[in-house]
Amino acid sequence: MALTRELQQIASSVKIAIRVDASHGEDVITASFSKKLVDLGFSVVQEDEDSIALLVVSYESTPVNLENSPYKYERYTLSAELLSRLNTLYSYQKSEREAAMSEVEAREKALISASTTSVNEFFTLLEETLGVTK
Repeated sequence: MALTRELQQIASSVKIAIRVDASHGEDVITASFSKKLVDLGFSVVQEDEDSIALLVVSYESTPVNLENSPYKYERYTLSAELLSRLNTLYSYQKSEREAAMSEVEAREKALISASTTSVNEFFTLLEETLGVTK
């Protein structure tokens, strides 16, 4: 119990900045990554503040037209790279396609999928890669 508390205290002293470049939904993507980092015990700071690591995230989505389909599609790509100084600690990329009855709904579904499923997958794989346990 004391070791767990000490490890949580150490994690909370680690400051991570987040930079998100997104075609849209930047606030949603930023909030999703920030929440997961805080849930893991880290401190999230502004990019210009003193941080030990930088999480660089890119999100893009584009409509996809498939002939003879009643559905509208949106393909998204979420890329994330965790950097410490000049070293890459971990990188991740995921591309998926979402379907809906309208372009607006497909675009929203893509953003929701990226900010939930893909973000969760990023942290699961990060923990497995770096050997982090909670």
